[in-house]
Amino acid sequence: MTTAPAAAGPGDPLQQWRVYADCWALEGATLAAELARLVSAEVVYRDPMSEVDGLEAFGAYMRGFAVAYPGHRFEIDTVDLHHGRSLACWRQVDAAGELVLRGTSFAVHDDAGLLADITGYFPAP
Repeated sequence: MTTAPAAAGPGDPLQQWRVYADCWALEGATLAAELARLVSAEVVYRDPMSEVDGLEAFGAYMRGFAVAYPGHRFEIDTVDLHHGRSLACWRQVDAAGELVLRGTSFAVHDDAGLLADITGYFPAP
């Protein structure tokens, strides 16, 4: 069973990105609740392999990652924020904590500070 990450809101960008990163390993209602606190309902997400629109589709994409890569998680190293945009540098680690890959994610935040348009950059497999 997965547990919800520590509370975060749009006011602390580093914590917001860390909770967002934790969401990639969550399931069901816990995932839906956390995403609703961090991500706009109209979110657009894209990475080298996919593009999805809307909170429900994004949650399904995240669940697919958790199934495909059990035990993997993302760790946020740094976040830069200005003018309603943020850039997070992260690493993906496996269940043993070994580095799998490094990447960056860029987001445009909505007026409430939620992640509204997210683009992940990493080497495509």
